[in-house]
Amino acid sequence: MISRRSALLLGLVLLAADNPAGHGVEEITLALGDIEGAGWSLEGVEARLAWLDDHTAALRLTAAKAMLPDPLESVTDLRGECPRLAITPQRITCHEGDLRLGPGYPGVQRLRIDFDYRVDTDRLELAVDKLRVDGGRIAANMELDRAGWNLTVQGSALQLATVSARLAAAGILQAPLTGPGTLGFTASLQGAGAQMQSGRLSARLQSTEFSDAPGRLSGVNLGLNLDAGVQRLADRWRVTGRIDGPTGQLYIDPLFIDFDPRPVHATAEFDWQPSTGHLHVRAFDYDHPGTVRLHAAGLLSLDRPVRLEEL
Repeated sequence: MISRRSALLLGLVLLAADNPAGHGVEEITLALGDIEGAGWSLEGVEARLAWLDDHTAALRLTAAKAMLPDPLESVTDLRGECPRLAITPQRITCHEGDLRLGPGYPGVQRLRIDFDYRVDTDRLELAVDKLRVDGGRIAANMELDRAGWNLTVQGSALQLATVSARLAAAGILQAPLTGPGTLGFTASLQGAGAQMQSGRLSARLQSTEFSDAPGRLSGVNLGLNLDAGVQRLADRWRVTGRIDGPTGQLYIDPLFIDFDPRPVHATAEFDWQPSTGHLHVRAFDYDHPGTVRLHAAGLLSLDRPVRLEEL
């Protein structure tokens, strides 16, 4: 079965093979209607090709609305342009394309788009840059072929106060944080179809001072580094993680941790089984030199409270 994406791109290749410019065709309009994928959809899609020569065209693509996967929201009035779309029977390529997003998440945007599609392998490489989110910038690269997909997302200079407000609204934090601070991250995800198979996240936090309104969470001159990975294993997920606190002070009610001059290191490995609600902590280690060293392992059932001595 050929995908809608492949059908569209192969259609462009057939147009190029037929040499429309050589037959006096200057512009072609394709009314594509609605396009649906795994967790996303586009409504009212239309593509216009203005031929510049036998294998080059200016592309303008519009969509009335895009429904994005959770937790993202809908975006209206999408307009994409590629000033020089190269089309041959072997590949379709666009460099320095432009994509404009209308109102919706994450607001009015103008992004840079690059893509390269290879016909024989049905392989698509897509790069998106200049996405503004939470005061910072996001760039993404995706590779998609018949075997699956690989997505890498990089974020820089995201503002701690804005990110924490979003986390509080989602119920992850009890209250937003105030004070200067920035977040940076790199996330790499792999999967097939609508299913993610594995992922890796590296994140960095830098803040001179922050706190929440109730006073339960605060930090001073804080630097934190997180590295985590997740992998699907049959009926469960395996998660590994490491946190390093090289500098600063952190207060999480009722604990106060001083990373200077003894940096904190913590590692964890656990299996999460969604069908049973069981969390198997394979290993948890916390080391604050000269202060405390902890090791734990056990099985938690999130369907009922578990006492510490049961671990």
